[in-house]
Amino acid sequence: MKNVYFCLLIAVISLSAIYCSENRNFPGRMSPEERALQLKEVLDLTDEQTKEVEQIYTESQKKMAELRDQYEGDRSQMRELMMAHRDETNKKIEEILYEDQIPVYREYLEERREFRRGQREQRRRQD
Repeated sequence: MKNVYFCLLIAVISLSAIYCSENRNFPGRMSPEERALQLKEVLDLTDEQTKEVEQIYTESQKKMAELRDQYEGDRSQMRELMMAHRDETNKKIEEILYEDQIPVYREYLEERREFRRGQREQRRRQD
């Protein structure tokens, strides 16, 4: 019986490792396509805008991975560069939006920031 539990444990650990290695964005994060589709719903994007947003998110994801790899040891510099890159990505998205979509997009970004702050606070309380 112990062998069965041990094999199950090894299987779960192996599958988790495979999943994490395939998903460089870390578990729980959305793909560029999923993020673009979410924005399509929130902002009522056209199909063309959705494609452009997906492309922007894909490029951004690659850049963020490069920054993570390049500044792995220096978290403060990496954080600073990632924040600047995030702002640049948001500006690129705003450039393809219609004027009436921009305030909705900014409100969406603020809601996401508040959500992340709440998550950080929750993690701090757990530690």
